[in-house]
Amino acid sequence: MASSSNPHLNLCKKCSKNKKKYASLPILPDDILTEIIARLQPKPFCRFKCVGKSWLDLSSQAFKQNRFLRRPNLYGLVINNLVQRTNDDINFKILSRNKRDVDVKLSSLKNIGPITIKDCCNGLLLIQTREQNEPQWMVCLVVYNPAIRKLVKLPALRRPGRIIHRYVSLAYDPEISPEFHVLFFRTVLVQSHWHTALDIFSSRKGRWEEGKVFTDTVATYQWNSSIYLGGMVRRLVKGNVFSVNPTEGVHKLTKLPPLEFQILPLSFTNLAKSQGLLHYIVVNGGKLLIWVCIDFDKSEWILKHEIRLQETFGLSGKEFEDSNRRAPKVIALHPEKDILFISVRDRKLLSYNLRTGEQNRACTLPRRGNLCFWNYVPCYSDFVFTK
Repeated sequence: MASSSNPHLNLCKKCSKNKKKYASLPILPDDILTEIIARLQPKPFCRFKCVGKSWLDLSSQAFKQNRFLRRPNLYGLVINNLVQRTNDDINFKILSRNKRDVDVKLSSLKNIGPITIKDCCNGLLLIQTREQNEPQWMVCLVVYNPAIRKLVKLPALRRPGRIIHRYVSLAYDPEISPEFHVLFFRTVLVQSHWHTALDIFSSRKGRWEEGKVFTDTVATYQWNSSIYLGGMVRRLVKGNVFSVNPTEGVHKLTKLPPLEFQILPLSFTNLAKSQGLLHYIVVNGGKLLIWVCIDFDKSEWILKHEIRLQETFGLSGKEFEDSNRRAPKVIALHPEKDILFISVRDRKLLSYNLRTGEQNRACTLPRRGNLCFWNYVPCYSDFVFTK
């Protein structure tokens, strides 16, 4: 009688009955489980795949159906000062109303020395750092995910010799592959001619591989952003878009669209990715032109938008061309909408709807320029940080 009146004992009996009851329930079919997983938010989705191998297989099938992971959700802009003095010159401007637990202050990188952001691709940041007493030709890179606060340090890349330009690009798309690639472009002298050489790092192999020398082009626009689209890293070169496959090293050239008249030098030119398509932005003769590429092999472009700076923003083309003044610059395109981010006077960043013409103030930019900008979309996958 005393034992039956014990509340703890009664609770244990109830728990054992519940376990037997739930153990007898049938297991849900894989198609129903896949449908459930496809409705999860990013963080629960990533936790689900860590339960076991069978759950990982189900999450891989549900990845493309998950609307939270499939559709890009712009969280903000990563802003880096090209003339960087301290880590404080790196800014993170949040544009989304939904606040998330993202390391916007890059606090996990405080112990690795001075850092410079070199690229941003699908939620991963490519950061260059340098240890004390190391030569300048030694390149030390880190790949960091601010959403999950994890990083990967790449092996040091030693490329001494006469190099005029060098710059790096990051290639990562979880819908294509769980691995990432880092491409190190360098302009080298070969038989009295300057050409582009390429080294590629693969997260799967964990090492650098020296690529071939491209003798048909010289990548001269090293200050422009690189775009990873369709499994190819795309950069601007003189008169062309230079595309290279990071897994195979195969490359191709796509001619840029012709301009009616060209004022040299162009006051602004850059590539952007929006709604799954490659866009070419150029400011020429007081006009802002946005082209979209519909066929890389045939170099087919369509003029999507033509904006007169004076009528739209009250700005002249000369203000764009004058680098000594606080000239406005085109920042970026929204990854999934027809929205252009452009900076104007008084360090204002405007969002301009290319369809309706609506203008809204997005944020205030840092005081010091020459600034470089990237769209940031959080990524909660940690495949690249697990061995």
